[in-house]
Amino acid sequence: MKKLISLVAIGALLIASVCGCTSKSETSESSAAVAPPTSARPAPPPPPDPRIEADKAWKLADTAHTEEAYNGFVSRYPQDTRAANARSSAAKLAWAHAQKSATTEAFRNFAEHYPGDPHASEAEKMAKGEEISLTDALHHHWVRSHVSGSGLESVSITVKRLVHRPLKLTLPAGTLFVCGGSAQNMVACEDSSIDLTGTDSAEISVTAACANFYLDQPDQSNNFSVQKAHPNPQLRKLLAVIAKTSSSAIARQLAIWSLTDDPTRDEAEGHTTPGPEPADFKAAAALLRHAGIKPSSRRMFEN
Repeated sequence: MKKLISLVAIGALLIASVCGCTSKSETSESSAAVAPPTSARPAPPPPPDPRIEADKAWKLADTAHTEEAYNGFVSRYPQDTRAANARSSAAKLAWAHAQKSATTEAFRNFAEHYPGDPHASEAEKMAKGEEISLTDALHHHWVRSHVSGSGLESVSITVKRLVHRPLKLTLPAGTLFVCGGSAQNMVACEDSSIDLTGTDSAEISVTAACANFYLDQPDQSNNFSVQKAHPNPQLRKLLAVIAKTSSSAIARQLAIWSLTDDPTRDEAEGHTTPGPEPADFKAAAALLRHAGIKPSSRRMFEN
């Protein structure tokens, strides 16, 4: 009987032990299923060091070595000790560009963007363009010109600027074009100008007249040099009148020939094709009177 009770007790203990283990295991699994997973969040990166960033920006600007790069550095780091150097470098590059371009726009932009630079006042002056006569510009070797003519009424002038500055060239009436061959010289019959402020070369046609009655008319093979004015003072007076007066080409030509070579009317009538009409001689005489010259003093207008 005692043995039976002992066996029952041992069995009960075994059952309790098994149930207890199962309960603990289930409880542990249940807890594990319910508990939320945990993960460690990375720490935020430290803020960039402003000095290191400025050093990188300066290195990039100095390596690029452009006006835009230096100005970009100044805009981003105006208080940096290298900002003054960047401003100076940008201004030097901008001035070199303005001189190379040699246009009013380039100099105007420099004066506007770098008003405190030592070159600012010079840039403002250059932005307006320097006015000078064609003959003076040629004398200073600031330009090179090529003048050609064909016929009695005009010359073609091509001008190339040789200096790094915008120029406004003037070509007053009376400017003399001396033929390099055996044909007639020519004189300008109007005030003209050549704008070299936005370009380094230009070509214009100038109303002109021949100044040597007894020589051949110039053709496309003839080239001319440029002189300030014809030496004949009466002709200079006449050309000043012609520049302000509306007159025909043949009337201008007759009046000019009457002063340069003083041909007779018969000679003048057979010198051009078609020949001049009586009204042309009348208009030429009127031009002389306006210049303070008596037509009767010239053989072409003798009674």
